[in-house]
Amino acid sequence: MKIYYFSGSGNSYYIAQKIAKKTKGILVDIAKIEEDIILEDKVGVVVPCYAFGVPDLVLKFLKRVQNKSTYSFFILTYAGYYGGTFKQVDNLMPFNYNKGIKMPGSDTVFTSKKSRDEKNDKIYRVADEEIGKIIKEIKTMKENKISRSFEYYLLLPVYKLAMWYFRGAKRGFKTNEKCTMCGFCEKICPVENIKVGDKVVWDDHCEGCLRCINYCPFEAIEYKKYTRGKLRFKNKKIDISKI
Repeated sequence: MKIYYFSGSGNSYYIAQKIAKKTKGILVDIAKIEEDIILEDKVGVVVPCYAFGVPDLVLKFLKRVQNKSTYSFFILTYAGYYGGTFKQVDNLMPFNYNKGIKMPGSDTVFTSKKSRDEKNDKIYRVADEEIGKIIKEIKTMKENKISRSFEYYLLLPVYKLAMWYFRGAKRGFKTNEKCTMCGFCEKICPVENIKVGDKVVWDDHCEGCLRCINYCPFEAIEYKKYTRGKLRFKNKKIDISKI
């Protein structure tokens, strides 16, 4: 079984990794796939929710795959409300099994300045229990459908606006005086959108995952004025450099 994933903060990778370990699955990073592929046998997709939909990169992936699988499952990680994401995905590739898992929020732009470690620990505990149940259901090839057509069409303009905004995000990223030009941001960017030379430069295919901001070891990356003084999110259960 192959498990395709995309992860910015590390949350979706954390879930995909746990499923792979218990099912002897093979992890495949969607961001590293360039060619069209055929999904065969038993497959899974684990991705985050961005603005009531899937990341643009995941959307393109689902549009170009040929689904010849015997059983497929789709796991969505989300922090707040996933809206009509399952309907969006179902329009492109119907899965046999759909489930959402609540995870800690990683959006440094809009979150508060307060620590959420205690709350996040509780969210992880609940998520671990939920993923245990999901793994049992996947092993027995259980069917489960989630479809929210009304939310999908209602929130579609918000999603499209967010994707447009992400594509122009390079205009908002910058480094502060803490930057040592260490190149870690370039190394961990999932879509190779960052280059470090005489200065740090963002290209024009950002997915808006904010991994560079959250995992910079010196907290030297900002997005406009919105991340100043904000606590960075780090999934302490994974090594971001190994994703």
